[in-house]
Amino acid sequence: KTAAAQTDTTRMIQLLEQGFETYPDIDYFYATLVKHYNEHGQYEKALQRAQRMSSLHPQHRDYWYVTGTELVLLDRYDDALYAFQQCINIKADDAEAWASVGSIYLHHAHAAYERFNLPKSDPSYNKQKNAITQLFREACTAFEQSRKFDENNTSLWLEGLRETYFKHS
Repeated sequence: KTAAAQTDTTRMIQLLEQGFETYPDIDYFYATLVKHYNEHGQYEKALQRAQRMSSLHPQHRDYWYVTGTELVLLDRYDDALYAFQQCINIKADDAEAWASVGSIYLHHAHAAYERFNLPKSDPSYNKQKNAITQLFREACTAFEQSRKFDENNTSLWLEGLRETYFKHS
């Protein structure tokens, strides 16, 4: 970017931040800032805006969903799980949130599986194997809920269900 374009962008962000602080109920400022910060890899800044909106409007599903998405981008999966569960508390048939919950459990299952390197003779082998299986089951349940609430949108649940059916069956 040229210096002039960078200056314009900097000024634009300042004005959007000012608008967001002054008029938090006007979605334009919030949405534009979150989009800008995401496009520039500034996920922490986007998360701060989303968390503020979630706290101002705790019954607004979309703010929780964006909060969860930002947390996933920051590899904060347990916090993201909480945010997506808030979406489900607000709207029980939220197929997107259910799919996101499934993806988080699937991520946890993969991470646990990568760390799982015990010989079968180890006394904690079965305990760890069962914990991994439970994570796959949790993922499966969430993906099944997603399918139940939006069976035509296979992009939400198909791959996750395939994997969880394969891994824990």
